[in-house]
Amino acid sequence: MRIDPKQASGRVTSLGARPIGSIAARLSLLASLALTACGTSWASASPDRPRVSHYRMELRLQPRERSLRALTTMTIANTTSEAVTEIPFLLYRLFTVAAAEDGAGGRLDWSQEVVIDRDEGTLQVNYVRVTLPRALAPGDSTRVTLAYGGPLFGYREVSGYIHDTVSEDYCLLREDSYAYPILARPSREGRAGIVDRPFTWELVATAPASYVVATGGEVLQVQAAGDSVRYAIRSRVPTWRLDIAAAKFARIADPQRGLAVYVLPGHDSGAARVLEGMRRVIAFFTRRFGDIGPTSYTAIEIPDGWGSQAGPLYLLQTAAAFTDSTRIGEVYHEIGHSWNAVARPEVQRCRWFDEAFASYFEALAKGEFEGPEALRADMEVSRAVFRRWVEADSGYARLPIVEFGKREAGGLSYTKGAWALHVLHEILGDDRFDRVIRELIREHRVTPAGFEDFRRIAERVGGRKLDRWYREWFLEAESSRLLLEGASVEAMAARYR
Repeated sequence: MRIDPKQASGRVTSLGARPIGSIAARLSLLASLALTACGTSWASASPDRPRVSHYRMELRLQPRERSLRALTTMTIANTTSEAVTEIPFLLYRLFTVAAAEDGAGGRLDWSQEVVIDRDEGTLQVNYVRVTLPRALAPGDSTRVTLAYGGPLFGYREVSGYIHDTVSEDYCLLREDSYAYPILARPSREGRAGIVDRPFTWELVATAPASYVVATGGEVLQVQAAGDSVRYAIRSRVPTWRLDIAAAKFARIADPQRGLAVYVLPGHDSGAARVLEGMRRVIAFFTRRFGDIGPTSYTAIEIPDGWGSQAGPLYLLQTAAAFTDSTRIGEVYHEIGHSWNAVARPEVQRCRWFDEAFASYFEALAKGEFEGPEALRADMEVSRAVFRRWVEADSGYARLPIVEFGKREAGGLSYTKGAWALHVLHEILGDDRFDRVIRELIREHRVTPAGFEDFRRIAERVGGRKLDRWYREWFLEAESSRLLLEGASVEAMAARYR
């Protein structure tokens, strides 16, 4: 029997990767130090649950009613070492599941309950547990379909950037708000490894005719039907998150380079600036750090304060970059993530292998396009933000980079973490620094890296021992003193030569 999504009426999220991509965003972070700067979905314990390898979602957005209906089929692989009979899912707290089926259309037993997350006291989720008719053996796969729906109002009580909603002004559905079923349990350990579990997806989304649906995927078909429009879209590459936006977008594109921008009304000139920024920063990063394959990016404008983020070949970019020419660095930052290595699970929460690199790459791009003083100014802002973190909590000054995750202080990677790379760059010079990044990506584009892996590559390619630099920045906290006392990057580099 086919599940009817009309049966679904309405039932907080992981903290997600806190976006802090620009100078302004880094400064605004100071106002929310009480929020953890490192998302719980980055927890490092080894997952003990199956994984979703493919989503197929039929989605109807109802902006006037501020709700949605969805029918989502998940292909689930048992990647554990034991047979499983129960599949746990997390959904947004106001979504209600109406029915569950297996791949053959048979009804499945299931339960749902709104619960408070075990480790995050402000986080409420609809905890859905589906019971399989037969145990799923290790290595086997099955399909589970859930019909669900309800209103979506975000999770600002959990993390200030999660404004995800369905409304007449804007619709945004992300992993951050559990706007689609996430195979996980309501605890830090139960969410472990989400970013290490890529999947493919297909989406059929129906919205009112005046709305445009935007994702990071490939649009296969757009079909008008009365007062609605239906979009068929699929993923271009495997991803760990599915982001769906719908609004009264205009679209501008550079077909030759495969670039596209979805922009809100009145921001057309800003869209052209963002498109040009995408062109030139992709060329700059490719020249410096190597060809990483397709760079056919899509940029999707989201309202300010909703958190710029990057996924494979797309970015969600807050409106500031479209309305304020000084905020184009946010685009550089998000695209810079494409030149990140993969981090080992035990160091992901430090955020160094993603946010330190993207932050420093943003500064390098500013130096390239605006002159050397722009690079220096950006790094001094990072120093100032680090000082304010320390003023808020002196313990941050005693925290080496390898300890950022243990204190849930991954936000420091945007500042002090980027400075570690700035100093290394000054030690090695342009050519050797760029070759270090190229080699890091070559070795660890897929195979996860740890801090010692980076040190090994930096010493081998850089042609020198980096014992003291590594010790003072990664293992000890002498680097904090240098930053707080205002030592120049030249003076720091001389210390390590």
